[in-house]
Amino acid sequence: ITPKIDLTSALTAEVHFDYAYAKYGGGYEDGFRIDISTDCWATYDSIWYAFGDNLSTVPNNSSWWEPADCADWAVNTIVDITNYVGQFVQIRFVGLNGWGNNFYMDNVNVTGLINGIPENGHLDVSIYPNPSTGNFIVEHSMVKPVLKVLSLDGRLITTKILNSTKETINLDVSSGIYLVHLVSGENKFVQRIVVE
Repeated sequence: ITPKIDLTSALTAEVHFDYAYAKYGGGYEDGFRIDISTDCWATYDSIWYAFGDNLSTVPNNSSWWEPADCADWAVNTIVDITNYVGQFVQIRFVGLNGWGNNFYMDNVNVTGLINGIPENGHLDVSIYPNPSTGNFIVEHSMVKPVLKVLSLDGRLITTKILNSTKETINLDVSSGIYLVHLVSGENKFVQRIVVE
């Protein structure tokens, strides 16, 4: 079980991991599950599960097995946990023993976009008021950036080239959380905004 992971400023989040597993054979097989909780395990959701053939990365092996080379691994398995952004989470890795063989896991990472953090270097960007009624001001130091506003499910709400360093954006949307992207060449900036 991980310590608490702070997703309160995240826009998106994913769990990445590599794993390797060989079934023993003869009906002896194991499983693996990943759970997530926002309330210290009073409740939890299972977010990834595989068992037996669906978990195996190599043929059956009826003796002690360990990965011999990179080809034995399923690499960069990704589990989307964007539904849990805005909260603290804990992640639990659960081995399901069926008298099979060894299971190996490596390179576990939680990644994603962080609210208000430029993806490339330092950018001077201010978006206010936030929360708003759908009308907000964007101040920036970028050269004619393209502004895109998206819903959390990725639907494009609006797109516009910002010709001045301070512009008012008017959105006619229902209340909720939206993502404002600014892109100018190699420079990218993402911030979450709330419409009330």
